[in-house]
Amino acid sequence: MTWWWVGAALVLVPSPRAATRGGAGRRLPHRIGRAATADATIAWTLALVGELRAGADVQGALSRCSSLHGVGGRAARAARIGGDIPAALRQDAHGSALLASVAAAWTLAGQSGSGLADVLENLADGYRRSVAVKAALAVEMAGPRATARLMSLLPAVGVGLAMLLGADPVRWFVSSVPGLLCLTAGVLLNVAGYSWIGGIVRGVEADL
Repeated sequence: MTWWWVGAALVLVPSPRAATRGGAGRRLPHRIGRAATADATIAWTLALVGELRAGADVQGALSRCSSLHGVGGRAARAARIGGDIPAALRQDAHGSALLASVAAAWTLAGQSGSGLADVLENLADGYRRSVAVKAALAVEMAGPRATARLMSLLPAVGVGLAMLLGADPVRWFVSSVPGLLCLTAGVLLNVAGYSWIGGIVRGVEADL
């Protein structure tokens, strides 16, 4: 019976590898997708800068850049029919801060008559640096996440080692009031510690 409790604990407590597959593994495709989208948006912006500096008309520049990078399709269609390009860019953005900034810069350039290419190049460069910083941060935060998962598993490992040495802590945990209190407090503290470390990591990521 005692070994059954140990086996149940080891099954219910996620191992670092399982947590990586279930947590970071599920987040990884999403992060890769976001990174690919960000790279395509940056490439589209820089291609548009090149087209504008080469003297291309807006309609042709947007059409070629959209065909090449798969970004800004609504803006290209708006340019062909003489529509509102900044509004179309905001529709193309879908949460992309860079495209939203391009739309704002396009509006200001139309109102002030200032050059657009330099502004777009600066936006693309700043956004590219931001993406690089976030990618580096994701790599650096992998260590604290793995540490939190490992620490959450150590209590169960300690119980198993105690049983290998001939002790029977599980029976004490489930058959006495002090044991149940210790077990409850340990589980709560373990969950609280894991959540606390996760909150710190999420807070650091949210600040960027």
